[in-house]
Amino acid sequence: MLIFDTVALNAKVEQAKAVLENAKAGLSVSDIKALAQSQDANASLENALSGKQNVAAALASLHKAQSDFDRAQELLKIKAMTQQDYDATKTTFEQAKAGYEQAVHSNLATAITSTGLKSQAKAAHHQISAAAALVNQKAAELQLAKEELSHAYILAPCNGIVTKRSVEQGQYVLAGQSLCAVVDEENLWITANFKETQLKNIKPGQAVQISLDAYPHVDLRGEVQSYGGATGDMFSLIPPDNGTGNFIKVTQRFPLRVSIDSFFKTENKPSVLFPGLSAFVKIKIK
Repeated sequence: MLIFDTVALNAKVEQAKAVLENAKAGLSVSDIKALAQSQDANASLENALSGKQNVAAALASLHKAQSDFDRAQELLKIKAMTQQDYDATKTTFEQAKAGYEQAVHSNLATAITSTGLKSQAKAAHHQISAAAALVNQKAAELQLAKEELSHAYILAPCNGIVTKRSVEQGQYVLAGQSLCAVVDEENLWITANFKETQLKNIKPGQAVQISLDAYPHVDLRGEVQSYGGATGDMFSLIPPDNGTGNFIKVTQRFPLRVSIDSFFKTENKPSVLFPGLSAFVKIKIK
């Protein structure tokens, strides 16, 4: 496993975590504020309803005081009421009138306050949505920071041997730069090039006998796995172009993939098989 310098990347991850926690705390505060403002709006609504009842009561008192005052005026004209009683009735009427006007204005102020608190409560609920969106954004930024940190670790796709290493410790590398090659020691296969005239008798799954020039005493077994996509010449640097019709017919070689069994048919099996070794294969077609 190759590990790059991760100090800056780890700092970014920790910073993103702190920002995310701060956004979550902001969301909690927004929830509490929205709840408090909703309660204030409900309380203001109750006050407005109470104010309407106060207006109705003040209006009833005003009507009674108005009726008493009108009757007192008629009685005063015929000398059936003293001036003192008339003045008291008039004072009561004026107090009732002032009380009614005060109740109306108070109810209007309460209604305006209730409307404002309702608007604030709605704004607070919208703020919750904005805070939740901010939390999602910061969570995505944290995920991105973790993804960048994961790129600081290069894991080999298989167990094997490192070869063609082109970097040393402390060296700067660029994105996409080739660092080394890894030779897989477990999943081995052979690319066998057969003549195109032999393909009609070859099928996947047929048993294969394998011998290696490097280990002549080793007897390997395998089977045909799959066909290659094209003949070997088609993947050469300059593929042949026989479209003009003027060419000498040459039998083409077609690659087949042959698997190697994990158990060798010998006691002196080799510890390592290297890519590029010469092999001779025989396919059992019957």
